[in-house]
Amino acid sequence: MKSKPLIILLLFLLWGAGSTYWYVCRIKGFCPPRQEQQATVPAPEPAPGPAQPAKVEKPFLTFDRNDAVPHINNDSLWQANIQKLLQQAEEGKRLKISGPYYAAETNTSTYDNLGLARAAGLKALLAKFTDTSKVMIAARKLTGTAGVPDFFDGFENTFALVTYNKFVHEEAGKTLIYFPFNSNQEIRNPQINAYLDRLAAQMKADPQMRIKITGHTDNIGKAETNLWTGMQRAKRIRDILVRKGADASRIQTASEGERKPIASNATREGRRKNRRVEIEIIR
Repeated sequence: MKSKPLIILLLFLLWGAGSTYWYVCRIKGFCPPRQEQQATVPAPEPAPGPAQPAKVEKPFLTFDRNDAVPHINNDSLWQANIQKLLQQAEEGKRLKISGPYYAAETNTSTYDNLGLARAAGLKALLAKFTDTSKVMIAARKLTGTAGVPDFFDGFENTFALVTYNKFVHEEAGKTLIYFPFNSNQEIRNPQINAYLDRLAAQMKADPQMRIKITGHTDNIGKAETNLWTGMQRAKRIRDILVRKGADASRIQTASEGERKPIASNATREGRRKNRRVEIEIIR
């Protein structure tokens, strides 16, 4: 077969097929509609909304700004921590509550500052657990550059068991060490030495800590002699602390002699209380 008739035959067949398709599908509409490929378009992501602040978990004991009332946010944790603290109490120790406060807070209480008012409130709460007649209260000033928060932890660094025996009294803001009559010599009392061990360790652990030691006497003898005796007592305590590892450059010494009694010099017990050294943290 020659090529020209073959080409004509192929063209005829193509024309026939095309005509049939056109007649059946386009004119008669018997062909099913062709399904077109649908492009899958991902659904748009929702626009991000404003960031939700993280929920702040309150400590079990808090104080609100400008408010002296303690708030117990978890009674079981509060009771567990107080019971643990009281179980650690021993002879010669007293519970001391140092109420936290910021100097910028508004004080509407009858106390000098909110720290003392908060400590008094906590002392009242403790009456449920223990005899509070010997519980001491003090104020603890807080510092910060971000201002006073809406609330803050009322337990951390607020409660402590402090030394309180015949020879050493840790009171609000200072510690009193008592001396025998006419004495400024070596201290051999184990209770005093135990306290000075702890104080020296604190000073070694905190290089910013500075203390002032002031000697006092009763009014027996001449005022000039008592002023000298008071200074010797202060220096004796300083020397012991230095031997235990404290930095002498961070210890100040002074004497008030008989000028600032804390009890009556008319009684033997009063004179004993006046023969003392007072240690204050001044940093």
